[in-house]
Amino acid sequence: MELIDDLFVGPMLVRTVHRPDAPLPDDLADRIIAALVQGLAPAGSPARA
Repeated sequence: MELIDDLFVGPMLVRTVHRPDAPLPDDLADRIIAALVQGLAPAGSPARA
């Protein structure tokens, strides 16, 4: 559970703390997940393109 917090909740929390007046984009969670999946994909896979 801590890993999930670190990977998904952490980026949103940090963004909120550093930019408290900025609105959160509706697709922020999707963008975080896409970046995570891209980073975990094997080299040369379509997810890294």
